[in-house]
Amino acid sequence: MDPPHHQDYSRRGGGTGSGNYSGRGAGRFHEERHQSYRGGRGGGGGRGEYSSRGGGRAGGRNGGGRAPQYQRGNGGDSAGRGGRGGGSGRQGIDTPIALTEEFVLYVSSQLKALQDDPSVSQLTFPSTLDNSQRRYVHNVAAKQGFHSKSTGKNDARFIFVTRAKTTSSMTAVSLRVPPTPLALSAPTLHAMQAFLEAYPAAPPSSASIKAPPSLPSSSSFSSFPKLFPHVPSTPHEYSDGQMGLPVFAHRGEILELSRRHQVLVVAGDTGCGKSTQIPQFLLDDGAARVVVTQPRRLSAMTLAQRIADERRVALGTDVGYSIRLDAQYSARHTRLLLCTTGILLKWLSSDPTATAFTHIVLDEVHERDKHSDFVLILLRLILPHRPRLRVILMSATIQLDKFSSYFGGCPVVTVHGRMHPVLPCFLDDILVLINVDATTHQPTPPAVEYNLTCVMCSASGFADEAALGTHVATCFGSEWHAPSHPSLDLPDPDTGLVCDTVTPGSSVCDTVAAVLAAKQAATTRFQVDAMVAQYQLTQDALDGGVDSALVVTLLRHVVTSQYGPGAVLVFVAGWDDMEAISELMAADAGLMGQITLTKLHSKLSAPEQRRAFGRPQQGTRKVILATNIAETSITIEDVVYVIDTGKSKQSSLVNGYTALHTEWVSQANCAQRKGRAGRVAPGVCFHVMSKTRHDTLPPFMTPELLAISLDEIVLTIQLLQYQAHHALGFDSIQMFLEMALDPPPRHAIDSAIASLQLMGALDDTHELTYLGWKLAQLGVPPAIGKMILLGHFCHVYDQLLYTCCALTFRDPFVSDMGMTPAQKQERKQVKRTLGQTVSSDHLVVHAALQGYIEHSKAAARFCQQNWLVASTLSHIHGVVKQVGQEFAALGYGPPATLCVTPQLAPMAEAVLAAGLYPNLMYRSKGTVNFTTKEKFKVKLSSSTVLVYSPKKSNDQYGLDWVCFHDMMQSDRVRVAQVATKVSAFAMALLVGHHAIVDDSTHTISDSTHTISPEPATNQVLVVIDDWIVLSMDGQEAEMVLALRQRFHEAFLRHLHHDQSAADHDLHLVTAAMHWIGGESATDS
Repeated sequence: MDPPHHQDYSRRGGGTGSGNYSGRGAGRFHEERHQSYRGGRGGGGGRGEYSSRGGGRAGGRNGGGRAPQYQRGNGGDSAGRGGRGGGSGRQGIDTPIALTEEFVLYVSSQLKALQDDPSVSQLTFPSTLDNSQRRYVHNVAAKQGFHSKSTGKNDARFIFVTRAKTTSSMTAVSLRVPPTPLALSAPTLHAMQAFLEAYPAAPPSSASIKAPPSLPSSSSFSSFPKLFPHVPSTPHEYSDGQMGLPVFAHRGEILELSRRHQVLVVAGDTGCGKSTQIPQFLLDDGAARVVVTQPRRLSAMTLAQRIADERRVALGTDVGYSIRLDAQYSARHTRLLLCTTGILLKWLSSDPTATAFTHIVLDEVHERDKHSDFVLILLRLILPHRPRLRVILMSATIQLDKFSSYFGGCPVVTVHGRMHPVLPCFLDDILVLINVDATTHQPTPPAVEYNLTCVMCSASGFADEAALGTHVATCFGSEWHAPSHPSLDLPDPDTGLVCDTVTPGSSVCDTVAAVLAAKQAATTRFQVDAMVAQYQLTQDALDGGVDSALVVTLLRHVVTSQYGPGAVLVFVAGWDDMEAISELMAADAGLMGQITLTKLHSKLSAPEQRRAFGRPQQGTRKVILATNIAETSITIEDVVYVIDTGKSKQSSLVNGYTALHTEWVSQANCAQRKGRAGRVAPGVCFHVMSKTRHDTLPPFMTPELLAISLDEIVLTIQLLQYQAHHALGFDSIQMFLEMALDPPPRHAIDSAIASLQLMGALDDTHELTYLGWKLAQLGVPPAIGKMILLGHFCHVYDQLLYTCCALTFRDPFVSDMGMTPAQKQERKQVKRTLGQTVSSDHLVVHAALQGYIEHSKAAARFCQQNWLVASTLSHIHGVVKQVGQEFAALGYGPPATLCVTPQLAPMAEAVLAAGLYPNLMYRSKGTVNFTTKEKFKVKLSSSTVLVYSPKKSNDQYGLDWVCFHDMMQSDRVRVAQVATKVSAFAMALLVGHHAIVDDSTHTISDSTHTISPEPATNQVLVVIDDWIVLSMDGQEAEMVLALRQRFHEAFLRHLHHDQSAADHDLHLVTAAMHWIGGESATDS
């Protein structure tokens, strides 16, 4: 694909510039954007609306033969500011980059093509890019996990983007790191020699790959009796409210199609009643046991309670629910069971043909989470074996043909809800609306004061805002009628004088549409296009975040205009955007006096989130800043206006690490956000993006199955195959995943299989091993499960169990987002004191949980003193109990103690390094940034407790190593979350899969070192998995590698409950604990 060529991408202009649209290089964009969005003058060599950074005007030239290339213009100075006379200086590394939307979309499409096709090794960008465009390509490539390099000179200087880091000659860089010196202390060396003398011969090696038991294991989850519950003869009587719901008119059609077809798709708008009523239709039609899945815990609980109330039964009897750590149902008597999709998957792992259910209802299948897509595959395999099983897929009105085709063209029933009209406004509409002189703004009438009464069904008597919010989330009552508002005085499009053009009682839709039409009539299409294009050039292309200034300007416009009452819901990407918007609003005392500001974010406490559902202060309008948590499942009753920034935080797998990006959402997300404005009354949705950008968004978000590591999925597939005795009708992992709605790529499947084989969970034929069979039954990812098992073997089970359960859920400490530097430092010091460590963030988490348990009678005070979140700790404690029970059921006893002693802490840190591998990174002592295996630069999280001593004179070639729990990728930097120091001895004994002695004389190079083994000494290189390199004495290396092999085989015996060498294995673990502790003390 050739780059677009009809724009002058070098962006003209320079000098000082006097207009608001002269750009960053020719007069910074005016912060008070609501006052004027007119184009300004570009000083120096360029003039007109599109002037921006850079001096002088670029000459237009085209490449020969092919499509015209990008223009190359003169750069600004080193700070990125266009000088008066131009110049060719390079822009500063932190300088914002102004680029056209067309160029940004072009780069995105090129990198996506490289990402989607692993057979393509590199991508080339043309030599005609200017400095801004080059810097943008380099940054975006790194963000997506690629390496980039500019080669050549002048007009032949191209950018190459590759998967692996390359040299200037485009050859791959060796992954081997500079050697880390490892010289054993005399006590450790003598102790190791003593152990080998006591046990000169290694115990007979047991088979490294052992098959699971011949009979399936009993599930640790609740099972159901073979007999179905009794079906009462008296049908349920529906209330007037139930019969008034839109879905009730389709009751007969749904039941008739369900009797005739195994699968039925029901598509319904928000508010039609499908989630609460269709399961009841099935019960009253004679269904014996119906299971309904929900993607979220809250939805499963609240819907179960709602249905139980409508049927006038106690929750847990005829109607119940089951979610992780909480359940209210009777296996013998419950006929309608709501659960999360993951719980259903656990039940199916021990009942592969779903014999316990007559009906399976999957709700919200359009969200395409990994569990829902997995269950869809499984149902396709189950249905031929269960001709009487009925499946109903419930979805929003998107991708209906896809779901129907997936099940052989099954029928679709569409139910229209009570959606009120919503006026969509895009960037050009927004710029036109707010391009008005302040004198035309009229006073805003007082906002409506809302009480604790549901505006949809008139229910009242709620205890607090939280109870009201929970009710509203599942309420499908009568319509809300927005309070009437006075007529709006609009400026005449020709004279600018005020005239009455909107009649009293008009909806907000009509009012805004009338205002917009009047202003559009006074503006030419060319002017509007110029506003949009120039606005886009004021945005930092590298930032990729939310334009807080424009959001606040739009908020001010809504608040000060007479469009009508109602709350404003603002969708942003993350907390940093919330803080930026809040700060700008706080600087406007007039605006803050007219609003009640609330926030919805997953890391906020429950009381803070409840404020979003409550009433605003008298005489103010409620403004809610929210992430995509507010897209579905919840309803804020008084929302009339939505501001959709079009962004969200999205996780993806980059180089094996979790990367968190701020990205554009899909068109389906935009539709969901728009729908929040029309849930209870006519509304308006302001999409802060151009219509062009909206139309190029993907129709739907990438299914989770395509964006995650497949290790856990593959293991679950093989457990199902094992439990079903290979009778489900698929022959391989590949065949199963190819049946997905959107199959994951082959390389992702192969990578997961290879990872599980290295872990010992799959054998050479991809069948489950004994270890894999155990890992598949645990409620944690396979790598985490194996790490906890290793902790059990190494006598640090409790440290590993508590830490891993915590980090698979949430950090228990109060988030430092929004804190001052002083508060962050105080929080960090509290963590160090609590954990009594400066070497492990993981063990600090364990200390927090330990203290919470020990101070159970004064938990609130303990949490307040140590910056902890009590509700999070309570949940984690429940997860620990459940996972501990799962381990106990597999034959591994409960934790012995809850105390990290000085002897146990180094061993726990070593096990963390082994279990988190390959999440290791290194740096030269005394430097700041770390480097990963793939040669990416990474920073430690600012909240880490790790402390390093100053560099010593003999540390010329020393390296610091850490393991980390997770990697987060922002738009400009990679950050390792939750880290622990790793000693060289721990790596030699426990870390990695294959370790060899390499006594060759080849050199090892990276950007800072070039080292060869010294031939005059007995030093050798111990190489682990062909990238970690340790420099050791030859005899010591031989001894350590022999003990490493013994340790591995002893661990396998522990996994298999093999006591044939119990004495040797116990002494080995005890001795290793002292060796690791002694060497860690020497390193510190």
